[in-house]
Amino acid sequence: MSLGRRIASALAASAFGQIVTVGTQILLTPVYFLHWGAEQYGEWLLLSGIPAYIAMADAGIGSAAGNDMTVRVGAGDLAGAQRTFRGAVLVAGGAGVLAVILGALVSVLLTHTSFFKLKVLGGTYGARVLMVLSVYVGLNFIGGVIYSGFKCGGRNAMGLTLTNLSRLAEALAIGIVLVLQRSPMTVAATMLAVKVFNILLHLFILRGVCRWLFTPRLPADTKLLQRLIAPAVAFLAFPMSNALLLQGPLIILGSTMNGSAVATFAAFRTMARIPLQFTNVLNSSVWPEVSLAFGAGNMALLRRIHSTTIAAASYGAFLVSAFILAFGPFIMQHWLHGEVSYDRLLMSGMLLSTVISAIWNGSSIVLSATNRHVGYSAVLMGVSVTSFLASYPAATYLHLYGIALVMILTELSMASYVINRSLTVCDDTLPGVIAAVFRAPKYMADAVKGRLAHGAR
Repeated sequence: MSLGRRIASALAASAFGQIVTVGTQILLTPVYFLHWGAEQYGEWLLLSGIPAYIAMADAGIGSAAGNDMTVRVGAGDLAGAQRTFRGAVLVAGGAGVLAVILGALVSVLLTHTSFFKLKVLGGTYGARVLMVLSVYVGLNFIGGVIYSGFKCGGRNAMGLTLTNLSRLAEALAIGIVLVLQRSPMTVAATMLAVKVFNILLHLFILRGVCRWLFTPRLPADTKLLQRLIAPAVAFLAFPMSNALLLQGPLIILGSTMNGSAVATFAAFRTMARIPLQFTNVLNSSVWPEVSLAFGAGNMALLRRIHSTTIAAASYGAFLVSAFILAFGPFIMQHWLHGEVSYDRLLMSGMLLSTVISAIWNGSSIVLSATNRHVGYSAVLMGVSVTSFLASYPAATYLHLYGIALVMILTELSMASYVINRSLTVCDDTLPGVIAAVFRAPKYMADAVKGRLAHGAR
């Protein structure tokens, strides 16, 4: 399969994943409320949210190992990729055991203390639910390594599709259990059963499409953790930084203004961040191609993927942002039923920060996909902390506009660092990338004309 077809297939699979994410959130939430009630559903959210922190036991090893495997395949080192795969499975299994142990420790708090103040799901019952969810999280680690096998084997679209179908099957199973008026324990057990089935199915399919990952059977890379611990831990900085960037302004506004300001800011930011969904889809689609090109030493291809990704992220963010800016009042009025007044200046500032974010996030794929993201993650963490601290005086004196200004400066800081680092990896120049971005519409138009002419023949 050609590079273009692989990326196009991955784009379609990623877009399907976004539909699954949004669709399940929208459809399952009212079902939870209807069949469980607000109190039990709220306590379920608390319990099911705890394993999200336990998931850090993985320490990002799945992503780092996936990059290493794909780079090795690009360099023609299939044996090295298999050894990394086997080593990653062992590390993921160990992380899964650690997740269960952490879950057991938290379960002790549920059983013997009132720390979480749970009325419906407290005590030993809640502890058993949490243990099942901890096993579920532990299996997720192994599932991540299996997906990396599809990525390094040139089957990224297949891996993404299987992952998203698994999430959809899990959501449907949860919905059925809820409609049948079953308990939270039954929901947790159903999630675990679906996860086990999907992992076995994915492993069976992977053995069929990437047999070289399994035969001849080579010993696992026992030094995997030592080699990849730095990039693995660096991956953890991303969710931590994002949490600070997303939750920090809400905390600051809550302390300097009022709940109404927090709600207004959250509503505007939710709309303004919509263009970033396209960048996320784009990055997950080109990720393995960047690793393969880097591993093969094909710098010309790496530069082309980098500049094309930036161009697509830039134009996509600009177009969606322009649409939101033009129809913002109408969307806000019908979405929130007039509860929040539309502020064009505030929305413009937030959309500007989003466009800048989309551009540097598109560039960051070069660092993330080649395990060159350690410095990037450290800078992101530092910028996130600085942004949080700067938000207090900004909100005090300029209110919501001050937060928007801090957001713009934050994105500019990250863009300056990330783009320069990615250019170094690609052995490219900023004028070269800018020229490629401006040429992209013409290349796209020529490609469409060529495809239409070919179809006419």
